[in-house]
Amino acid sequence: MTDDELTKEGLIEELTRLRERCHQLEQREARHRQAEEALRGKASQLETIHTTLLAFLGSGNWREASARLLRAVLDQTASEYGFIGVVVEGPVLRILAHEGIVWDQAINREFYETALRTYQEVGYLEFTRFENLFGRAITSGQPVLANDPPTDPRAGGLPPGHPPLRHFLGVPTLRGAEVVGLIGVANRPGGYTGTEVAQLALLTQAVGALYDCYRRHQREAALEAQLRHMQKLESIGQLAGGIAHDFNNLLTVINGYSDDLQAELRQDDPRRAKIAQIRLAGERAATLTRRLLAFGRQQTLKPVIVELNHVVTEMAEMLRRVIGEHIELRLDLTAGPAHVFMDPAQLNQVIMNLILNARDAMPERGVLTIATRTVDLDAAFAHGHPGSEVGPHVLLSVQDTGIGMDTETQARIFEPFFTTKGPAKGTGLGLSTVFGIVKQSGGYIAVESARGRGTTFHIYLPQFSNAGEEAPPAMPLAASSGGTEIILLVEDEAMVRTLAREALSGHGYRVLEAANGRQAMQLVKAYQGPLHLLLSDVIMPGMNGPELAQQLKALRPDMKTLYMSAYADEVLGSCGVFSAGVNFLQKPFTPAILARKVREVLTCS
Repeated sequence: MTDDELTKEGLIEELTRLRERCHQLEQREARHRQAEEALRGKASQLETIHTTLLAFLGSGNWREASARLLRAVLDQTASEYGFIGVVVEGPVLRILAHEGIVWDQAINREFYETALRTYQEVGYLEFTRFENLFGRAITSGQPVLANDPPTDPRAGGLPPGHPPLRHFLGVPTLRGAEVVGLIGVANRPGGYTGTEVAQLALLTQAVGALYDCYRRHQREAALEAQLRHMQKLESIGQLAGGIAHDFNNLLTVINGYSDDLQAELRQDDPRRAKIAQIRLAGERAATLTRRLLAFGRQQTLKPVIVELNHVVTEMAEMLRRVIGEHIELRLDLTAGPAHVFMDPAQLNQVIMNLILNARDAMPERGVLTIATRTVDLDAAFAHGHPGSEVGPHVLLSVQDTGIGMDTETQARIFEPFFTTKGPAKGTGLGLSTVFGIVKQSGGYIAVESARGRGTTFHIYLPQFSNAGEEAPPAMPLAASSGGTEIILLVEDEAMVRTLAREALSGHGYRVLEAANGRQAMQLVKAYQGPLHLLLSDVIMPGMNGPELAQQLKALRPDMKTLYMSAYADEVLGSCGVFSAGVNFLQKPFTPAILARKVREVLTCS
């Protein structure tokens, strides 16, 4: 081989080495460029996160912070439109920010206007359907990339008027392993790649804590709102109960004297018709006060052990006639026993009121389902539902497929005299009565509803385990209501006291009367004759009825006692009225009822 050939071969080898070296340098430079681009991308992402967090810390406005984040996401991914949502209880996807979406109003104007109005009024939109692309990202906890949504089996379709979806990328926001939200973008020219997935994944990881904080804030706000609502209802209940109690004293007088006047007039006396109208109005007013007392938990209940499934089954045929043939009634009752300790009449009233409400919510057709279950409420449930108690309960649910209620209506449905029905179609006391009866029976009531999706009322009643016990038998009424015994009448309301005295005197009894406990004690100490019965109001100024009875028993151990009141079980119970063997008369009462009850107490040993 000549020197020229050696030189030529060496040059070729050197050129080859140089080309390989250049290629290596080019690859290294490309990797550097990629690394620099990735660093710039991460820096941009971090800047976005930093700006978002600063915006939130500066304003405390979740919607504004979400809008800033979304605009940065759209810029970085070159997307046409997108949204940011948080998963709240339900589960529901609550959209806090959306941009670039333009609906075709001509195709779906009603939805567009409703959605726009809701977004403007409350600051977010909510979606409960997850049979679509963004739903898959939430349920799976994994990014969903679809560069041809119309043919993608996961798409689930779009509502009419929705903007065209050519490409979609949804990445769930995670807090640990829990999905707390979603960032979705759509219509990037050329579609989405792993690069955009990585970009959004970094963002969602960083803001996971922010949106988890939003969820906790919403739960706490909801609990505070529930607590304030319960306190508001408590205050209204106390006011309604106080008014109803005083009104019952007046009705005792009105109805009592109406009965007396009717009895004194001849059958052909034209004034009897007028008195009958007064009496009818008095009865309607008494019904109204009973409902007010029920709401205020100040009515006297007569609880016994009842099997809830048996009550529902017995009422079923009547309920079908009430709701009409256009509504289907379904019963879904638990197989096991469902015993509760409750006043049967009040339980029937609760069921009937809920059924009537459901019927009115389905004017054309629908399905009404009554279900029972046995549940054990834990501390977490009690914490999330102020007013509920931990322990075994029987759950009664009444569900309809009617028009449903918005959030504002749900917040007021238990208030007395609130109604969404037209004039002369309701007093607005149906649900408030249900609320009062349930609370007074130691239960808890909740409602689930949404416009167009029906309503479900859930009533949790303490489960009664001693189902073998029997209620004590009721005392029979005496055939005669007259007598010659001596009665001490103690009542602080003068008109009621006068009516009671006249009624008892008219039936042959001798009546001693006092306006309060102090006067009664002075009268008895000065009176040396026999005393057969103490007829006393329970709640009086200075000394209440049970306290008076206890002091009088020391002086007259053979004296019997009959209490009268319109107050609540909880008040009377604290006074010892509902102890075993204690006699009680509920106001308002008529003279005839008073006389029969007095005769019953005096006759029984």
